[in-house]
Amino acid sequence: MKKNIIGFLCFLFIFSFLSSCRRDDNALHQEDQQNGSIVRDFKGDFVSFQYTGDWEIREDENDKSLVLKIMGDQGMIVVLVKAERDRFNPAIDSANHFAQIYEGTPAKQMNYGQNEYYGTSFFLSMPQTLMVTKSGDYRVLVTLQGEGHDQDERVIDLLNTLEFSL
Repeated sequence: MKKNIIGFLCFLFIFSFLSSCRRDDNALHQEDQQNGSIVRDFKGDFVSFQYTGDWEIREDENDKSLVLKIMGDQGMIVVLVKAERDRFNPAIDSANHFAQIYEGTPAKQMNYGQNEYYGTSFFLSMPQTLMVTKSGDYRVLVTLQGEGHDQDERVIDLLNTLEFSL
C-alpha cells in the first residue's frame, strides 16, 4: 500500500512538472517571401518572437524561463531566456556582475530589434554570450550558447523579434 502511494505521488509530481512545460507544436506558420523559408510565431507567457528552422522550444511558465535548441553548423546552439523580478539594478550593472563572475569581456551595449541589452561573452565549456535587459520590474537574461551562436542567422533573426510582456 505504501509503495502504491509513493508511486502515485511520484507520478503526480512528474505529471505536474511536465504539464507546466510546453512544447511549441502548434506554432502559427506563414511563408516568408524573401527567402522561401517558413516563419513561425511563438507567443508564450512572458515572451513572443518569430523564428525559422527546427527549434526545440520548452517554456516553463511558472519559472518565467524558456529554452530553445537548434543544430548549428558547428554543433548544438542553445538560447536561454529567463525573467527575474529586479526593480533596482540597471542592466549594465547586472552584465558587469556576470562578466566578473564568468571572467567575460567587459559589458557592452547590444541592440537587437527594439531591445537594448548589455552583454558579456565568455567561455564556460563552450562559447557563450549573456545579455541583460530590463522589462518593467523584471531583469531579462538571454544566454546564447554553442559554437557559432553569434553568427547564426536563425539566432540573430530570433533575437531581432523578441518581445517581452512583463
